[in-house]
Amino acid sequence: GGASSAMTVGSQIAIAAGSDAALSAGSQYALTGTVDPEQVVFDGIIGAATAGMTATTPWADHLEPHSVRFSQSSVNDVQEIIDSMRAHGWRGRPVDVVTMRDGELTSIDNSRLLAARYSDTRLRARIHAFEDQMSTRRAPQLRSRAGVIPSTWGDAAEYRIQRQNAAFRRLYPSGSPFVGWRGD
Repeated sequence: GGASSAMTVGSQIAIAAGSDAALSAGSQYALTGTVDPEQVVFDGIIGAATAGMTATTPWADHLEPHSVRFSQSSVNDVQEIIDSMRAHGWRGRPVDVVTMRDGELTSIDNSRLLAARYSDTRLRARIHAFEDQMSTRRAPQLRSRAGVIPSTWGDAAEYRIQRQNAAFRRLYPSGSPFVGWRGD
């Protein structure tokens, strides 16, 4: 809804029909701290798909894109996203970002991170603790080289990094500030 007062820990957010996010009125999210409902970003996942989000999973709206590392050595097909961000700002769900063991942030969603950097758009992200449980819906997309499905967001980030070339894995075991892209 359009409530404008801040909510505190323990509050539940129900999204009314007709909102931009495709959520049912029964969808609930665990949030920590004080939250301004108009600043919360939802990804449009309904009901049980929120598994993997815990009470310790903070929402971060408008991160500086250069403060987040890449979990892949290269990305493809970014120009359309850059053009969209330049014209309209951030659209769509937030990216998933993991706080790695070294305390720094690494993105699971690399194309939108690169697009945010090129378009000078603030990054909308969900920051997951390394130990936060992965959603069973997203986990199969982030398997290890051996086909192991991650159980935590930290596993998912490490598995993605381990699927990159040997030089990337050796130089950037927790993610890289650089990513390859042809620029088209």
